[in-house]
Amino acid sequence: MSRPGSNREWIFWGRHDPLFAVASVPGREAGGDAPWTPEEFFETGRQYFADVYRHWQQFGVGSAHCVEIGCGSGRITRQLVEHFRRVTAVDVSPDQLQNARRLLGEDGRTVDLKLVSEPVLPLPDSSCDGVFSCEVFQHFDSHRPIATYLREANRVLVRGGTVCFQLPVQGVHPALFLSSRPRLATLRILRLLGRRRMMMYRQYPTALVLDLISRAKLQDGEMRLFHARGHSGLHAYFFARKA
Repeated sequence: MSRPGSNREWIFWGRHDPLFAVASVPGREAGGDAPWTPEEFFETGRQYFADVYRHWQQFGVGSAHCVEIGCGSGRITRQLVEHFRRVTAVDVSPDQLQNARRLLGEDGRTVDLKLVSEPVLPLPDSSCDGVFSCEVFQHFDSHRPIATYLREANRVLVRGGTVCFQLPVQGVHPALFLSSRPRLATLRILRLLGRRRMMMYRQYPTALVLDLISRAKLQDGEMRLFHARGHSGLHAYFFARKA
């Protein structure tokens, strides 16, 4: 199984500026005019996730055990522990996981932080009732790791468990330089030169994402568009459940 090339960029940012990597607001980088404090960092996650969770509740969400794909420094992990009795949070960056463990403190007592290097969820079959991810899949080189993670979600979910994930879609989000072919070509060159400061950013056709959900044998796949506090523009979230 091939590893997403974006792992290398994320590992770089986890080592050099973990909070800014998660919440990339100009001026909030380490050494900037107003670098993130842990309190501010978690407050952005609280406001953002409240809007996301409202839609997840409407679709149907459990409360026993949630798996978070790409937890970073724990900005959303901190919110998940408010709604699930147990959380397993995975990431490819050891520095991000170490930072999450430190920042979560006592709030992380029900969180199991796990390092992964491939799109595999290190959990037994039928062991959780929720799978969540945001601002992660858009950084993969292609849709293939997304497809693998969705198959993994189906494997680890109990019957009726649900998946909730964010992914920018074409035709809804503006076509930015971030997702343009010239930028992606430039990134490939920079990778060959050992540079890690530019992250991959991709948008996908809605039909392709829904097809990936179906191929993973998840049912009732749907996309919802809504505003989330602390983020500009519409956010596209996909929901599905295990039969």
